[in-house]
Amino acid sequence: MNRWFLLFSSLLILSGCASLSNKVADGVKPIVATQELDSSELLDVAIVVFDSEELTDKEIRELGLSEEIRRAEERFIPIHLKYTMQRTGHWGVVRVVPEENAAHVQVRGTIIHSDGEQLSLYIEAYDSRGVSWFENSYSEELGLVDFYGTSPGEKDPFQDLYNTIANDLVEHRSQLQPTAIREIQQISELRTAQDMARDAFSGHLSRNEEGRYSLIRLPVESDPMLKRVRAVQVRDDMLLDTINGYY
Repeated sequence: MNRWFLLFSSLLILSGCASLSNKVADGVKPIVATQELDSSELLDVAIVVFDSEELTDKEIRELGLSEEIRRAEERFIPIHLKYTMQRTGHWGVVRVVPEENAAHVQVRGTIIHSDGEQLSLYIEAYDSRGVSWFENSYSEELGLVDFYGTSPGEKDPFQDLYNTIANDLVEHRSQLQPTAIREIQQISELRTAQDMARDAFSGHLSRNEEGRYSLIRLPVESDPMLKRVRAVQVRDDMLLDTINGYY
């Protein structure tokens, strides 16, 4: 009896250690910019509406979870991450988008587990060049905390998790040289231009087998097609801002 009890206890300890290996620390403070950044240094961020793991019968039956709740979380969690990032002062415009686009920085996420007491996410981030910033898992488990009544932009019971993700993004952003930031901005605009007018901008970018984009040449600022692309992009951004208001 004792032998089986000890074996069972050991398995519980090992499984517990595995599940907490990606646990975020308590009391994580956001990395806030100490001074206002120049507009040329700012990178815009697109957070794609999250995916999620399929709910199990146990989660639905015993935890009272539902597909409707999970769909709402797929929108709410990116929105709260957006507000967390905006408050740091390190970024340009941060938007939640329905699908991947050519923004300077893309953030994608998958909800691994969410039951109101524990939140586990898988996050990947990469820039317009196709360069991966990181792929990390994050998990936080609450104690006796009242987590009801939270709205986007307010302090969330899982704020340590959001701050940790935001800080990881800031740390990778801080490693970029000014030339890399400019390249990310230029490639982002040219990828958008190619989506709108491929023939006009087909010779400006190359893409290798790994999906990495490189600049070949830049269009002249007076290019009428480039001006048209920028005008359309402004309207598209306004539409995205309106959509964000509905999330």
